[in-house]
Amino acid sequence: MTTTRIFAKKAIAHAILALYGAANLPLAQATPTQISTEPLATSAGGSIPPNLMFVLDDSGSMAWQFTPDYV
Repeated sequence: MTTTRIFAKKAIAHAILALYGAANLPLAQATPTQISTEPLATSAGGSIPPNLMFVLDDSGSMAWQFTPDYV
């Protein structure tokens, strides 16, 4: 196989993948949710909406052994 045929096959595969992704893009949407306004411990109900937030800190301060006094 020549490099031109390999390149053409890869280009066709990438085009098909891009078309598939573009066709399914409207299906990948999040739905809105109601966030709970009261703590889990004081809620009086069986169904509790989520109220969690997942945050990753990659600022470099996590490598420090102590926090400066001025903070």
